Amino acid sequence: MINEEKYVIEWDIKTWKKAFTYWEKKVPWGQINTALEIGSRGGGPSWWIANKGIHIDCTDRQDVHKNAQIEHQKRGGNSKISYFDLDVLELEAIEKYDLVICKSVLGGVGYHGRSDRMEDAIQRIHRSLKPGGMFLFAENMVSSPIHILLRKKMTKWGNAWNYLTEEQIHQMTSQFEFTEIHTTGFLATFGRTEIQRNILAFIDLILLPFIPRKWNYLGYGVAIKQK
Repeated sequence: MINEEKYVIEWDIKTWKKAFTYWEKKVPWGQINTALEIGSRGGGPSWWIANKGIHIDCTDRQDVHKNAQIEHQKRGGNSKISYFDLDVLELEAIEKYDLVICKSVLGGVGYHGRSDRMEDAIQRIHRSLKPGGMFLFAENMVSSPIHILLRKKMTKWGNAWNYLTEEQIHQMTSQFEFTEIHTTGFLATFGRTEIQRNILAFIDLILLPFIPRKWNYLGYGVAIKQK
């Protein structure tokens, strides 16, 4: 499904791969001509989309040429990818893209409880999409009380990241005609290595049917702009 899964997905691969599997089936790729990745870091999702023959603007707040472009050049490059630095809060494009994708980005945009910044970002994404355009998102969710506690102790950004709820996502994407959200993941995020996360992801397959959906730590889905 995805070449170089570790590169494209980056971390917690067994869990976050579910977002890509969902998008693979949900998006009518033959109808997508132009795309935008926001917050690309290493540019994995841009690489995934460009290898479908789709032109994509690969962007990040800064140093996209030093990060994503270099990673792509290591893999032979792709003429379908353009690069430029872009803060999503400065996105001014109007009905330019068929698809916009961001992975673990909105929570950083909304650092320190600034949900208004996330709302602004999604409004700009909505405006940048052509009628019928699709917004693909995968974000870290609030999850369970134990997740909230351990994030504060185990991650340096745990107190600053703006973790989302399904209700928030639905509210922020209300201008879209259709939004679908799926959630997954419970134990895997606690693994300190990818091997540990893979083992815990297997255990999650057994546990997930029995725990509250709101305790899942990954939310992913699609929002579709009205035609």
